[in-house]
Amino acid sequence: MAAGWSDQEVLHPDPRQVIVPCPSAAGTTSRRQLMSATISRRSFLLGTGAAVASGFLLTACSTAKKGTVGASDLLRIAPGPEVAPTGTVRWTVWPGEINPDSIAQFEDETGLSVDYVESMTDAQAFLSTVRPQFEAGLPIGWDLISLSGAVAPVFLENEWLMRLDKKTLPNVTEYMYPEFQQLKGNEYMTPFDHAPLGIAYADKHFPNSVETWEELLDPRVKGRVALYSEFIATISSWAVFLKSTGEVANYPANLTVDEAKIVIDFLRPHIKSGQLRTSSGENFTQQLATGDLWAAIASPQTVAANRENGIKFAIPREGVAGYVDYLAIPIGAENPRASEELMNFLYQPEQFASFLAWTLQNPVIDGVAQAMEKVDPSLVNDPTIFLDEELRKRVYVYPPAWNEKEREEVSRLWAEATGL
Repeated sequence: MAAGWSDQEVLHPDPRQVIVPCPSAAGTTSRRQLMSATISRRSFLLGTGAAVASGFLLTACSTAKKGTVGASDLLRIAPGPEVAPTGTVRWTVWPGEINPDSIAQFEDETGLSVDYVESMTDAQAFLSTVRPQFEAGLPIGWDLISLSGAVAPVFLENEWLMRLDKKTLPNVTEYMYPEFQQLKGNEYMTPFDHAPLGIAYADKHFPNSVETWEELLDPRVKGRVALYSEFIATISSWAVFLKSTGEVANYPANLTVDEAKIVIDFLRPHIKSGQLRTSSGENFTQQLATGDLWAAIASPQTVAANRENGIKFAIPREGVAGYVDYLAIPIGAENPRASEELMNFLYQPEQFASFLAWTLQNPVIDGVAQAMEKVDPSLVNDPTIFLDEELRKRVYVYPPAWNEKEREEVSRLWAEATGL
């Protein structure tokens, strides 16, 4: 049976994309200056003005040579516990991602300072901003970055992240769920933001939930189903379905380019016929409420805003794709040891519960549900945050680990198939 949750709204398009100027750039504002004006991550996720994800469309400067960054003068390996952390961590984060009380507690307990900036909207733009600095062998001005999974493969491929010393991150080692410990690149970055991309649907049109992806291809729902706004997420989502039918051999994280072509070829006639819509725009939940849309691929973060509109969320029996964003230390960071100290602090179950209370995402570490009893008891039994073990097994992490040339090829094929 599919999992169907009432009393929730989902957000579409993807709110997690990033654009961050270097902290020395003109106009950059610190977290403390923004505190009175910024919204919480929960409020940000509930908003309808999130920018459309730009995906993997590559910029004109996408010809970086692997290994040209971080010559001998840029530190490439984070120091171990024998080095005492000092000073300030300069951290680029998503809007409203971090509870300021957590930062204050960290500063009080450690004597370290955190200067974090909430200026993120687009992952590709962030990549375009920092690439020239990396290529020139220059530090990018941050000690810690909240790295979108959409561009993490580019950072790994080009060796732009420091290798972490896990001895300085005992909480990551102790609490991280096994499935996240096995993700590619974990020597350089730690999973942080996570949630599934399931199916949001109008209850009156799917009274028995959405039990399988095939229901979205039924002629009765033609033109009423929206794909995700970012094509890698859409391909990854439908790859899970085609894995269940045997048409592709891999789940999203290991999907090959040839398998992506199979997914695109599968979707092409459904898009061309109007069965599936390539975009639902930013009034996603309104379209579900009014009946213009009956279902759409979406994440389940935004909760309760449209309870009266009969919007529910399902994880079909074949499974769904799930995004993961990371914490990472860029090569050339001025204060990597203090960054490790902050990372380890955030992976305490109580601190992670505080993070999820703001973001309404899913935990990547154990013990958070118990810690949430102290942080926000009203969220302890929230099924949009705490999936049961059976449902967790049906969430398959994306994106695929394609290199830049491969991503460019898939982008081109998708554009040809959809006309976008």
